[in-house]
Amino acid sequence: MLYILNTTILAPKADWGTICFKKIKKKTVKAIIKKYGKYTSVVGHQATADLLTKILNVEIKSNRENVNYESGDECVCFKLADRIPEGKVLTLDEIEKLTYCFYDIIY
Repeated sequence: MLYILNTTILAPKADWGTICFKKIKKKTVKAIIKKYGKYTSVVGHQATADLLTKILNVEIKSNRENVNYESGDECVCFKLADRIPEGKVLTLDEIEKLTYCFYDIIY
């Protein structure tokens, strides 16, 4: 299963062993999404979902569900480089101006 996330918080099960975590480029994100064909978005903030939809050219919905990862699952994580003040909800315009990167996590 492929998940699209806006966090790099890992919640591994104790018996999983090695988790592969690497920084990737936007073109690699697009290739991963294309490879799977479908994915589950668990991007918790609407502005982030809107930005990801815009820059990845696929629909990313806002969804605040919890994920129970299974061994073999893959996650593409969008990560802001800046820490946002507590309680601040960013607009699409605000989030576009920030520095960000992507990570690929394979459980």
